[in-house]
Amino acid sequence: MEAIEKVVFHFKGCDIGVGVLIDGILYAFNEQTIDSDVVMMLNGFGTVVNSLGKRMKPHFPQICDTLNQRLNSQSEKFRKQSADLISRIAVVIKQCEMDRFLDDLCTLFFERLELEYAEVQDSFLEALNSIINVIGVTKMTLPMNDLVVTLNRLLDNVSHKVQEVCINILGMIACDRGNYVSETNWMMTCFKICEKFMEPKKVIRTAAINTFGMMVKVKAVSPPKIIPILMDNLVTTDRRVCIWSTVAIAIVAEVHSRSSDLVLIEMMNKYYVSDRDVQCRVLKSLAFVFEYVGDLDKAYISAVTPLLEHALKDTNAVQRYLAVSAVTQMTLKAVGLGVDDLLIHLLNHVWPNILDMDSPIVMKVVMEAIDAMRKALGSSVILNHCVQGMFHPARRVRDVYWMIYNSVYVADQDALVPSYPSFSNRVGQELQIFI
Repeated sequence: MEAIEKVVFHFKGCDIGVGVLIDGILYAFNEQTIDSDVVMMLNGFGTVVNSLGKRMKPHFPQICDTLNQRLNSQSEKFRKQSADLISRIAVVIKQCEMDRFLDDLCTLFFERLELEYAEVQDSFLEALNSIINVIGVTKMTLPMNDLVVTLNRLLDNVSHKVQEVCINILGMIACDRGNYVSETNWMMTCFKICEKFMEPKKVIRTAAINTFGMMVKVKAVSPPKIIPILMDNLVTTDRRVCIWSTVAIAIVAEVHSRSSDLVLIEMMNKYYVSDRDVQCRVLKSLAFVFEYVGDLDKAYISAVTPLLEHALKDTNAVQRYLAVSAVTQMTLKAVGLGVDDLLIHLLNHVWPNILDMDSPIVMKVVMEAIDAMRKALGSSVILNHCVQGMFHPARRVRDVYWMIYNSVYVADQDALVPSYPSFSNRVGQELQIFI
């Protein structure tokens, strides 16, 4: 089988007797023992079928009969192996126009999902996921409500692979046929997905946040019901939960523009009534929200300015660093809104942090904030702040100010010309005489 796999892979099945080849592979597939190399057999079978493509159409009835017999076998290893093979050749089955067989397989996998062992459930879900990717969710005949309820129950499975595949299938259903599922089932799914933010595996957390984004985009969940839950996650001590909840809050604010008001109100309330650790998480969430949301309104900037001012004046360096990051994202979205007075006010609170740039990370964030202010306010305003310390007696202070001036000079040299001092003709004549 390994030799056949390599030959067919390199020569793409040219001048091969397909009938004899398929008969031999099916015989080896049926006669393999429990101790044989299952992965090698699956790889060889899948490579041959995918390489032959549409030439497999006359032989698929024989293959389908074999797969049906093994899927109904009492051995869980045979059922698992057949499901793994289907997940590898589902694309070719679709190319050979055997949609009826794929539809029957979907029904079979759906009916047996909760009756199988965990390792077989893994393979069944992978096969179901492959079939859905091939035929599309819109052409499935399965009842969507029942499928979503079944997948929600399987999310409590101890197998990480089962959880990941269930989350991916829920995301595809939400993207293509979200309106066929009741709001109650979607809300239950949303609560289950939020619980997956606590999983130790990053793959599951990433799949959960992607599926959550799909559900929010199709408006399958109500933002007023889910935002308080995400805000409560910011209070938890688990850093992973806080980060992924922060991203989820930003997604809600991005998709539902009307929910931005609710998000900001909840964040401000959480900031003023919580301890310092929660305040830092709120500031990080605020930076994500400003980054994800489109154009801001003047009212948003006016409402958030006191919160940012309070954070920028805090004695904790981490809190000031997070506040500067939030100011950067807000300033980039406030260009051209006519809120220069508020931005100058925030710049006056950001500027003292230039002398605390001992860490490269803090230096990067502060320089990004000053660059954002340059885009929103103009280079002349930044130059007026730089002149105050460019000739300071202390070398360390001078170095910082000259670094800022050089960055402004490189980025916007022509805009600095009107801000340079002008010399009278008399001074010019005296200078020439001196020279």
